[in-house]
Amino acid sequence: MQTEQVVASAIQRTLRQLEWPELCGQLARLASSPLGRRLCISLLPSESPHEALEAQQRTNEMVRILEGSSWFPMESFPDLNPLIERTQRGERLNGEELREIGKVLSLVKRVRRYLEERADHSYSLWDLASVLQEEAELREAVESAVDPEGGLKDDASPRLKHLRREVRARREAIERRLESFLRGKEASRVLQDVYYTIREGRYVLPVRSDAPSALQGIVHDLSASGATRFMEPTWLVDLNNAFRLAQLELKKEEERVLEELSRRVARSAPNLMLNLEILARLDLVLAMARLSLLLKATPPQPSCHGELVLRGMRHPLLILRKGDAVPNDVILSSGHRILVVSGPNAGGKTVLLKTVGLCILMAMAGMHIPCEEGSELPFSHLVFSDMGDQQDLQQDISTFSGHMRNIREILTAVGDGAIILLDELAGSTDPQEGAALAMAVLERLLRTGCRVLVTTHYPTLKSWAQRREGVLNGGMEFDWDRMEPTYRLHIGVPGRSSALQVAARMGLPDDLIEEARSYLEGRETDVEHLLADLERQRKTLKEETDRVRALRERLEKDVSRQEELIRTLRKEKEEFVREKRRRLASEIQETRRRIREIHKALSGARSLRQVDEARNQLKQVESELVPPPPESPYPLRPLEELAPGEPVVILSLGRRGILLDDPRTSKRRLRVKVGQVEMWVAREALGGAEPRQGDVEEGPPSGATLEEIRVPPPQEVPGEIDLRGMRVEEALEAVARYLDRALLGKREEVRLVHGHGTGALKGAVRKWLEECPWIEGFRPGDRHEGGDGATVVRLKGSTSMEGP
Repeated sequence: MQTEQVVASAIQRTLRQLEWPELCGQLARLASSPLGRRLCISLLPSESPHEALEAQQRTNEMVRILEGSSWFPMESFPDLNPLIERTQRGERLNGEELREIGKVLSLVKRVRRYLEERADHSYSLWDLASVLQEEAELREAVESAVDPEGGLKDDASPRLKHLRREVRARREAIERRLESFLRGKEASRVLQDVYYTIREGRYVLPVRSDAPSALQGIVHDLSASGATRFMEPTWLVDLNNAFRLAQLELKKEEERVLEELSRRVARSAPNLMLNLEILARLDLVLAMARLSLLLKATPPQPSCHGELVLRGMRHPLLILRKGDAVPNDVILSSGHRILVVSGPNAGGKTVLLKTVGLCILMAMAGMHIPCEEGSELPFSHLVFSDMGDQQDLQQDISTFSGHMRNIREILTAVGDGAIILLDELAGSTDPQEGAALAMAVLERLLRTGCRVLVTTHYPTLKSWAQRREGVLNGGMEFDWDRMEPTYRLHIGVPGRSSALQVAARMGLPDDLIEEARSYLEGRETDVEHLLADLERQRKTLKEETDRVRALRERLEKDVSRQEELIRTLRKEKEEFVREKRRRLASEIQETRRRIREIHKALSGARSLRQVDEARNQLKQVESELVPPPPESPYPLRPLEELAPGEPVVILSLGRRGILLDDPRTSKRRLRVKVGQVEMWVAREALGGAEPRQGDVEEGPPSGATLEEIRVPPPQEVPGEIDLRGMRVEEALEAVARYLDRALLGKREEVRLVHGHGTGALKGAVRKWLEECPWIEGFRPGDRHEGGDGATVVRLKGSTSMEGP
């Protein structure tokens, strides 16, 4: 048998053993259409990793759509291929069949436009849907000609509308003539009953068989008893003839309209068939997305070097059957290629193998896998398995022979990147020979570069896995307290077979169990005791690990809470400082205004009383700005003993600085340098301090008042400020600061240069100046002053606050 045939045979067997057809059947239940269900049932894993990743991307996008709106404009649609093929043979479709074609074209339009609107976020789905052909002319023709019940509308053609009016008129004429006859005396003499009916498409009357032959006409039918003749009176023949002719013309026109629409369907047959294929593929993707949400599945990530990292893996069919399944972690890193899984009977070993295989096949088919986020697996379609009873009575093959036949095929087909799943390798034979054969097979597979998951009960194989490089042991957990399996895998330690315990749980007599235990060889008993010790150690280590993890999580939460508290405190501090600065700036502005008003009052005072009032106001301002000096925490020296350059304490601020003036002079205020700022400070607010390293503080004092800060002399205030390039808010803030300085100088006018630009900055500055109380007015600059690109501001007055 050729290698390709061997591979194909092995893959087909794997699909059956892993119950792939049942999974596809469950997927088909979630499809919306017969064509979509057909694709689901016939779905096979892709042989190309690139195609599998593209299919995964489409599933990702569809899941996002369903999670966002829980709606996609897909609905059930029929398989129109047989109808389309009939039109290609020249057959005529009826109205109901044409209506179905119109409905599918309407669905094509909705799906295409829905995905076109979301092309930026669902580009893979749009790439598929963009191939859809709307066939707008055919859709509109069908919709305008066929009503929702499948009948032709009167407007299907002008002649059809005319003929239907004519048929109605002919019918009404006949019915009026018959109603007139039924009201006459003759009707009661000759009719079996007072009504009329239709036979062979012609109106007739029910005439009694024993009635006089006064009513002449054509007999079309007899009643079952023969007592009634259904007769067309002679005076009705012409009217019936005209009615029948009109009906025949109408039917001919209806057939012509249907034939024309059918020919248009035949001309659009390739596009219609393509539409059906694309809709079915979108329905398949929709079913995969619905399955993903049902399984709470995640998109798989392709591993870089064939690693297998499946976290929280659950069997998809168990979830669908029972609602949930026990999650397990299966991890084969780059340094390990074989996982030997052991443990009790009915402990979940075979289910574990099937779950791994199904996850890989699902990934290759474009489905999400029932694992946690970030799970990785090799994107390979070469998944081979050998599990279950392989006995074949027809071919006279025993279970062991059947397994060996499968192993032979796998060894022939296997290659680098393949995934091999072997359940009870070399079982159903002598344990010693079977274990030796199993080790030989695994050694061969280890050299091929594939990944292998194998289950076993052989102690020899467990020991081999424990010492062989590149091989891992894994054990299925057994709850010895409840005497039942937990179906959880623990990697790193082998599992105990627990056959005797399971047998006891199933009700076998205790004495029989003890007798069986006595037959165990000493070496095997020692191995089981060793495994039991390892299991206890693993359990103790797990409990300790869980405790450490819980402590670490609690510590991380505490650290997180502390960091959040620090961030909150910093934010509150920043807000407090900003508010404090804002209030201080506001108070300084208000104080400046009051000082200017007092200065004006002093300048214009004409009596001693007015001068005294102004001085009292100044004293009040001074008392508000400079509170009484507090007691200094520093040991003070008399001020008169100090010389320029020695440290002093500013009692009003509690700050240290350097004395710049000689205190033995008669000055009421002395210059002190705090950081880089020179200040005038009243003598009574100063005290001498012993010099200490680090006493001089950087930066201006936060509590400094207006009279304590040395204001630059008037000539240091520039006559203009350049605002060009600034944002509006930044420029207005700069103007406010500049005018503050200019108002304390001797300038009468200053110039604000804002440029022309878009005019936004100029307009904002002038609007702000209109509401500014510190100026007398403003005007655009003259030609030599920058024209309209500058604004000249006239100040209300200037106040110099120099030191004495």
